[in-house]
Amino acid sequence: MASGTVKWFDPTSGYGYVVPDAGGQDLYLHRVSIAGRLRKTIATGDRLEFETRTDGVGPEAVNAFAAAELRAGSATSSC
Repeated sequence: MASGTVKWFDPTSGYGYVVPDAGGQDLYLHRVSIAGRLRKTIATGDRLEFETRTDGVGPEAVNAFAAAELRAGSATSSC
């Protein structure tokens, strides 16, 4: 899974862009690709973990979770 930072996100339009930690092109992010509570609260600067895919819109972040939320869920499920 890749990680990065939300460059900007427009909650009215429901999309924005993520800057991947690995570098390269910014990734498109649509609200339907965001899981958990983050879907309602995503903001510029949030840390994400996600999968990437290239589709009609270009490189895209999908199955995105707040990095802290993913770690907390993993820690809880392993106990």
